[in-house]
Amino acid sequence: MGKQIDFLNGTHRYYNRDNSSWVLVEMLYRWFTCDVRRINVMDLTSVMLQGSDAYIQYYRCVNSRKRLLHASVAQRRKYIYKCMKLLKQPCESGKVFIIKTIRLEMASVELLLTWLPGLKVIHLLRDPRGKLSSEFNVEPRMEWPSISSRADSVCRQMHSDIIEADRLYKLFPQSIRILQYELFASDTIRKARKLFMFLNLTFTIEMNKYVRTHTLQKDLHDNCFWCAKKTNARLTSVRWRLHMSHKDVQQVDQNCRTLYKTAGYLEIKDEKVLRNLSVPSQVDSWIKYMSL
Repeated sequence: MGKQIDFLNGTHRYYNRDNSSWVLVEMLYRWFTCDVRRINVMDLTSVMLQGSDAYIQYYRCVNSRKRLLHASVAQRRKYIYKCMKLLKQPCESGKVFIIKTIRLEMASVELLLTWLPGLKVIHLLRDPRGKLSSEFNVEPRMEWPSISSRADSVCRQMHSDIIEADRLYKLFPQSIRILQYELFASDTIRKARKLFMFLNLTFTIEMNKYVRTHTLQKDLHDNCFWCAKKTNARLTSVRWRLHMSHKDVQQVDQNCRTLYKTAGYLEIKDEKVLRNLSVPSQVDSWIKYMSL
């Protein structure tokens, strides 16, 4: 039957792995259109909301005295309705809505682009070695079958997403772009300006200052995992080269060659090259035409 999800309006639905991406698309659509009563209860009480400037007051309201920890779905609904004004206010007053998601496959994005004609999609692409190195800090490696199988799965999905982005770009050329993380990190101001232009937003003096403050520091300031950190963006983007073993890097390289040919990533031949940050790990590729 699959996993049950419960919505604020009192209904519920069952879904399984095969249709989970479509459920995610629908929930994103509900957030974009402020249709909160058809958003699932667990999303409306997710701890991730405390990382949103727009919803931090709402989250504090529903989780006052840490009451969500052992709350049932019925109790969560009760808390949400008591805080409904704080939940609806950001949507009702906002002019621009931005949602960051890390689990939505590009194959599902076409529905959103069809349902929301003004939608702009930015597909963030990161070197899989950096991506996997970052995951080491969140999901203990001992829980993986092996780094080779993990790398194979990650790179297959990344490659599939790029191919799908290419197809969608041809259908919606004004609505989708790829942002390559390492290239952004090496030239943050220029890339940020291009990003704002794509979004039809003004890159203000205040935003210029914010980008500089958060990306052009001399050192890494990594004292808060979920925060927007004031850091050295370029050093952050290549930090995996200072910490991953060459053996692990080789295993990723061996399983990601198809992706590398598509996205321009380069294999690292030895330990010396790995630690030498002046040696590039990426070159331009054919996806440049749809990249920011």
